[in-house]
Amino acid sequence: MGLFKKKELPVPYMEDGMFGYKDGNGEILIPAQFNVAYPFDSKTRTATVMVERGGDYVFINEHGEFTHDKSYKWVITDKGKTVATNHNMGHVINPKNGDVDGLSSMDYNLDIK
Repeated sequence: MGLFKKKELPVPYMEDGMFGYKDGNGEILIPAQFNVAYPFDSKTRTATVMVERGGDYVFINEHGEFTHDKSYKWVITDKGKTVATNHNMGHVINPKNGDVDGLSSMDYNLDIK
């Protein structure tokens, strides 16, 4: 193991029906403000959250800041790739900046109306 320990990722918690993130000691890092909150990705150190019920998904960093100004109807993370879409065809994206890294190689049939 190296000399420096990588900082632990925040973990979701729920309070009054909303989600936020705490550290490993239970200290609140990001107050409960999201309708949906997924665990942070260890590779990108970002998390997927929904900011209002029935709303779109966005990505946040470890400080609770949006990583870019794009939002998505569906977000799927599988095999180390993040697929996000507002259409029937998902695109592999970089959650840190929203750039499209290519068409999805995953065979998801999303029926988005």
